[in-house]
Amino acid sequence: MREFCLVLLILATIVEAAVIQHKIKWRQSERMKMAKSGQWKTFSESRKLNLAAPRVFASHHQGLMDYYDLEYIGEVTIGTPPQTFNVVLDTGSANFWVTSNIAPSGRIPNTYNSNASTTYVADPKAWEIEYGKGKCSGVQARDTMAFGTGKDELRVPNTTFGMATDLSADMTSQANFDGILGLGFQSLAVNNILPPLMNAHAQGLLDDPVFTVVLGHRNNDAGPAGQITYGAIDTESCTSNFSWVPLSRAAYWQFTVSKARFGAFSGGPYEVITDTGTSFIGGPVDAITAIIQALGANYDDQYDMYMTSCSGDFPDFELTIGGKVYSVTPKNYLLNDFDGTTCAAAFFAFQSDSPNAPKWILGDPFIRQFCHIHDFGNNRLGLPTQKKKSASNYYFLTGLIGAIMMKLF
Repeated sequence: MREFCLVLLILATIVEAAVIQHKIKWRQSERMKMAKSGQWKTFSESRKLNLAAPRVFASHHQGLMDYYDLEYIGEVTIGTPPQTFNVVLDTGSANFWVTSNIAPSGRIPNTYNSNASTTYVADPKAWEIEYGKGKCSGVQARDTMAFGTGKDELRVPNTTFGMATDLSADMTSQANFDGILGLGFQSLAVNNILPPLMNAHAQGLLDDPVFTVVLGHRNNDAGPAGQITYGAIDTESCTSNFSWVPLSRAAYWQFTVSKARFGAFSGGPYEVITDTGTSFIGGPVDAITAIIQALGANYDDQYDMYMTSCSGDFPDFELTIGGKVYSVTPKNYLLNDFDGTTCAAAFFAFQSDSPNAPKWILGDPFIRQFCHIHDFGNNRLGLPTQKKKSASNYYFLTGLIGAIMMKLF
């Protein structure tokens, strides 16, 4: 009887922990919409877009995020009563910001009104973030925010975020999102703010310092496309057979790949990061050149992409991590958004001379292939394969089993 009561007590402790599943939506990027309508070439020339531009890893630079390529969006709320925003859930940055209602008018649908929130606290410290294709600036504030909306939400009081009052033209001219929520480490954050999820854990709102990202396969209709589970391993969507990969640097989610291989190309070792805010896979010029050649891809100036046949017999993109080979299949690195027979190769080249900077950016094609279990308490990453069965809505079961797995590991 005593042992039974002890088991019940342990289970009750686990059940009380906050485990939330945050649904992710897929939206066709502004770039793809314009490419299909024949407007992208003229537009890209006007803004001098260069997808092979270097990703900058200096202070206050968050890298090659082109707003016209973003596709995965999640809902958050700020304030009391809550104001809802569609934001990029970005593991490649650490700051949280949304557009203020005093910013210049543009196509951004939702803006934050501090006067409408009873929990707003002024914190007028200036901030500025420069991305690869735009920048924004404003002042800080504190308020209650929530991951998700409605009953399935994780509310985090006293969260520091940015109210963007000045945005570059690239950001105000698109309509896919209202801001960015960074899921990187505090050392990456402008003004050294505590990122919202780490703030949630510091307040005891998560049982474990972990979140699981599951991205669904792209489709041609906007809609559900995966989820992020906060506080547990998503056992409904991810297999249990995986090994932890230690981070080589806890700023980005950065680790070491001993070898990268595609057809005849082989190279390494490399420092790499995974990044939900990057739609393609980026790598060194020599590697990407070899990949494009192996795909028989040709540059299409209308789409500003390298295009190839969707039905070709192409190799997997293989990465050796901790002695294990992780393979990205053509289903995930070829984008079939066009006529059904021609696909875009989801690769881009970039160069960085900084010794600590990553040489590869493993964006959405890699993340669609593997679940990403981010353990920011132990600075490690788990990369199990996705289960064939789609993720269910049994949040209780997912949270319970996931919390138990974290205890066992």
